[in-house]
Amino acid sequence: MSGRIDLHCHLLPDLDDGPADDGDALALAWALVDDGVTTVAATPHRTARFKIPVLELRQRHAALVSMLAHHEVPLEVLLGSEVAVDALLDMDGTEIEALRIGETGPLLVELPQREGFGDPTWPVHEVLDSGVPVLLAHPERIPLLQADLAPLRALVERGAHAQVTSGAVIGRYGRTAQSVAMDMLAAGLIDVIASDAHHHERRPPETGTALEWLRTNRPEVDGDGLAVHTPRVLIPPRAPVS
Repeated sequence: MSGRIDLHCHLLPDLDDGPADDGDALALAWALVDDGVTTVAATPHRTARFKIPVLELRQRHAALVSMLAHHEVPLEVLLGSEVAVDALLDMDGTEIEALRIGETGPLLVELPQREGFGDPTWPVHEVLDSGVPVLLAHPERIPLLQADLAPLRALVERGAHAQVTSGAVIGRYGRTAQSVAMDMLAAGLIDVIASDAHHHERRPPETGTALEWLRTNRPEVDGDGLAVHTPRVLIPPRAPVS
């Protein structure tokens, strides 16, 4: 399979816990190409405490695109952000729109990876109600959703999409995350597979390996749909400027 689209990857250098510098970013970009990816979304973290101005993000994205072109890396890079759900509380509509993947795609939202009190999904429902599409990052690694698929099902029924991490499929995040990922796939709650790669060696893109694992162990799963067709639908082309 070729032409994979990776909608969750920490590719921008010297920003969050992704590549430390341009060299690491270049190595990760080549690793993505080797993994069969032709389009990737650079999705740095946006949390309540970690906020990079949109203009700076765009400048860093442009610099990365220029560097990859200089090195003739055949990879299209879209800009987005992995937005922690608590960060939504202080984001206005302009910033939310600006952080959508490729400007026309969904907003990548991360629910808490720690157990807590209350319902952390209500800000996501509000974003959906505002008309902004949402892609939920790695729900198989979220304690709330590991314990109960109902909150995920409620979000999906409201129009949200969900992204499983390739590393979770092959057991990189432990048996619980792998088992829950299989349950979510079986329940029809997962639309996209993505790498959530941070580094070409420490947290590399492994979507090809994950798809091969699924072909062997879950042949009923549509790998092309997860890695190519649905991601392409989620990123509609921008309207031409008149």
